[in-house]
Amino acid sequence: PIDSVFRAPSWKINVGMDTIRFGSCQLCSNGFMNGGIGAAVESHWLKREVFFAFAEAEADYSHAYEEDHRVGGGSTVGMLTDLTDRWKLMATGSYLRYALGDKSDDFRWFIGSRYTLAQNWALRCEYNHRDHDNDVMFSVQAFF
Repeated sequence: PIDSVFRAPSWKINVGMDTIRFGSCQLCSNGFMNGGIGAAVESHWLKREVFFAFAEAEADYSHAYEEDHRVGGGSTVGMLTDLTDRWKLMATGSYLRYALGDKSDDFRWFIGSRYTLAQNWALRCEYNHRDHDNDVMFSVQAFF
């Protein structure tokens, strides 16, 4: 959160399940828990940009991993920018090194865009890369 009065740290937490491709496993379920603390700074070079960085930790559980789990830490850096009043762009890059369980590392990046069609409608396009996986998603969002 960015606040002109208080300088509170930024934070994130993410718990869920996804499908991964890892080692000899092509479509394995993976439970994960990720959290981090960091900082954000806002600028107005073009319109409005927010740059952020996190130190984070992650724990994963999947039969794809040696000993069925891995735990480690790393960092994420990124940028969120308003290209226009209706069009926003976000880009992030992450590196995680897992020291417990399956000793491995993970490079990830994300590029996403949202265009607001009307007050309660938006289009999104997202690209996620995680080691050997690439996902592209297009969606229409309705808010009510």
